[in-house]
Amino acid sequence: MADIFISYSNEDRERAGRLASVLESCGWSVWWDRKIIAGQAFDEAIERELEAAKCVIVLWSQDSIGSEWVKTEAAVAAERGVLVPALIDRVKLPLEFRRRQTADLVGWDGNTGHEGFEALRGGVAAKVAPSKNGAPCLPVGRQAPGPRRKLPWAWAAGAAIAVALGAALYWGLIAADRKPTVIDAKSAGDLADLVAGMEFVLIPAGSFTMGSTIGRESEKPPHQVNIPQSLYLQTTEVSQGQWKRVMGDNPSSFAECGDDCPVENVSWDDVKDFIKKLNVMESSDKYRLPTEAEWEYACRAEKTTEFSFGNDGSKLDEYAWYEVNSEEATHKVATKKPNPWGMYDMHGNIWEWVEDDWHYWYDGSPVGGQAWVDKPRGSQRVIRGGSWESNAYDCRSAPRFGEKPGNRSFSLGFRLAKSVALGP
Repeated sequence: MADIFISYSNEDRERAGRLASVLESCGWSVWWDRKIIAGQAFDEAIERELEAAKCVIVLWSQDSIGSEWVKTEAAVAAERGVLVPALIDRVKLPLEFRRRQTADLVGWDGNTGHEGFEALRGGVAAKVAPSKNGAPCLPVGRQAPGPRRKLPWAWAAGAAIAVALGAALYWGLIAADRKPTVIDAKSAGDLADLVAGMEFVLIPAGSFTMGSTIGRESEKPPHQVNIPQSLYLQTTEVSQGQWKRVMGDNPSSFAECGDDCPVENVSWDDVKDFIKKLNVMESSDKYRLPTEAEWEYACRAEKTTEFSFGNDGSKLDEYAWYEVNSEEATHKVATKKPNPWGMYDMHGNIWEWVEDDWHYWYDGSPVGGQAWVDKPRGSQRVIRGGSWESNAYDCRSAPRFGEKPGNRSFSLGFRLAKSVALGP
């Protein structure tokens, strides 16, 4: 049974999902009615979880104050002494609940530093226990940053991105006759790649299971996705040197790291400007951000495990810069092992923007590999992959968060995709 039961009106499902995701990141287990599985009796499942939960959060809104179901669940929780109410709309509470201290989450966007969320978290901790292992709660959109400080660059310099100017290189046989191929700029005739010094892998078409059964609600449900056409994906994150050669500046917080380190502190909107300039250089539309499905497909490289190298998180040090080994800074790209398809830093170093709008779970998501774009353009976009400040759990293949398209962060960058139909 779960630590926390969330009671809410169906009209507030998205806000309930946001809260569930953040509370789970704190280390608590959370149950809400979306977890009812096919074949279960709806009322029996709710009653069982409601009676067993150590804490019941009731989300009061314009819709829930008129819901007899929510009021009944609140009454049961109050009788059991496990009620922690929260206000998500500015409404007058039902009479019997007005004398209770209520956390104010009106307008809350997932920020764990929000005063109302801190009050709610304290109420939950008093009913359940402090969050698991003292885990910091993760705000919607990113891993909570550690203390920012400049550090000496004492690590050995690894291999920088090499622009091969000869025959295409091949990574080992992945399946049957499918060989992801490193495409060099000269043989492809791509002026923009030559100028920027980029290298791409040809990712074959195929199908895979997207998402995870062990992750947060935002990673569920796992579902089959088809990537109908091969694509080119950059072998590394876009570096500071590549950004400077196209844009003429360097916005990176870790500029001292050098040209071979990933560019960061760039917004989704900034990335779109970068892509526009690259396309102008070639009078084409071939360069773009990968879709979220394409990104995870390439990250997994036909693996169904939690990481591209398996399920053993103790091996992550060989493949990723993350909180354990990063010394709180980015590192040069391509200095850790690549995944089986020749992709570097898919785990860690920096979070990567993708094309899709942010959704709190996969219900209703497209299954054809295309970007899931159905929200106003000022809405959040998806970021993937973890970063130098992330824990191992967030560097798995499946974790995903949302960020506003104008936001910049010292742990946030990107890598490029190229469409085959418009590519070499």
